[in-house]
Amino acid sequence: MRLKMVAIGVLVSLSPTLPADAATGRFPHENPPASLVVEHAELLVADAASGRAEGFLTIWNGTSVEKRLIGVASEAFRSVAVLPSPEGMVAAEEFVPIPAHAELRMKPTGLRLLLADRVTGEAPPSYRLTLTFEDGTRLAVTAVVVRAQAELTRHHHGQADPGPGNGMASGPD
Repeated sequence: MRLKMVAIGVLVSLSPTLPADAATGRFPHENPPASLVVEHAELLVADAASGRAEGFLTIWNGTSVEKRLIGVASEAFRSVAVLPSPEGMVAAEEFVPIPAHAELRMKPTGLRLLLADRVTGEAPPSYRLTLTFEDGTRLAVTAVVVRAQAELTRHHHGQADPGPGNGMASGPD
């Protein structure tokens, strides 16, 4: 089984979808929840005419077991894939693991999403994504659109995370 990154119209699950609105940028780093939470979700749309975007998620797994991300879907893009580095794409992976009491942080120089073949016209200020995990958990999240790498949130525990677009980021991190 491969990591399934498909359009949301094709994705079917019997479990409820839980809201995980990361657009607010508010996450209690001093006392993180004992649940699965999307801390940040951003889509870098550097060239709106291309119909492509790169996705960056920070997912906290506060549970006592490993969670395995098996799918990401969007109504706005026909194709979503995982890129492990700027050089290539994950082809044979079954899942992206997130250990218990740990986080997955996607970044430009590492693991990230490639969203392609946009079905809508102009890029709106945000997109909805649905994340599916191996245990049936589904998280619906709002990903904020940014236009340059410098606008991506710099994520550091123990500090207030600067929001997207505030000029606080410096480089690809």
